[in-house]
Amino acid sequence: MSLAERIQQAQASEGGVYLTLGEYETTVKNIIYRPTTTNSGECLIAELVVDQSNNPAHPPGSQRSSVFTLSKTWGAAGAKSFFYAVMGAKTAEEREKANAAIGKVFADIEKGQATPLNGRKLRVSVVPHTTKDKRQSSKTIFSAV
Repeated sequence: MSLAERIQQAQASEGGVYLTLGEYETTVKNIIYRPTTTNSGECLIAELVVDQSNNPAHPPGSQRSSVFTLSKTWGAAGAKSFFYAVMGAKTAEEREKANAAIGKVFADIEKGQATPLNGRKLRVSVVPHTTKDKRQSSKTIFSAV
């Protein structure tokens, strides 16, 4: 199964790293696909520019990334949620159209080409989260601006 198919078939969820607790409005600078040098396999990296922030550690103009480890179910699911948000897909019909477009967008990303998603606005909320094994963590939630 191709990476685009794995994302298309995943359950949507939230995920990501590098932004700490806070509320952000961002602009997608670039989306990159990379095989990793560790045993985690492949990843998708969303490079974001912070436009607005309530966290002084990430002021406007700073650049942050969200990384989705695609070899993990939660990574593909997080990537799907990211794509839905950046494509503005809220309703079932919009998500169906966005899901169909992921293959074309991902083909551009795999080739290292810019996508129509570059330059789009994205709201990112990083909230506290307790894992199933009771560890404290954070959860990244993406939504359309």
